[in-house]
Amino acid sequence: MKECEKCQTAFTWMDIFKLQWKKNSEILRCTNCGTEHEQTRSSKIAVSLLIGLASGVIVFFTAPLHFLLSILVIILFFIVLSALSVFIIDYRSKYHSNYNNDF
Repeated sequence: MKECEKCQTAFTWMDIFKLQWKKNSEILRCTNCGTEHEQTRSSKIAVSLLIGLASGVIVFFTAPLHFLLSILVIILFFIVLSALSVFIIDYRSKYHSNYNNDF
């Protein structure tokens, strides 16, 4: 799991998962020292590609199913996908400082 660049406090899976579903989920704040971390551009691209490609595949395979069943499969798929995307998302300190000298 990811950790704070300043104090090395680990971010929990639930902290990152909740942040995905908030409206302005750009900043992940350390609960120990308050350092702000932002999502890297490469992880934004990776998650976008993952969701886009997965959407196309899941719609293709659920099209022959009954409408309500396909909707339930799609919803379940996106819940699982968002839970797993926590491991893809990477955060860096907003200020990219060398924090090793602070402690």
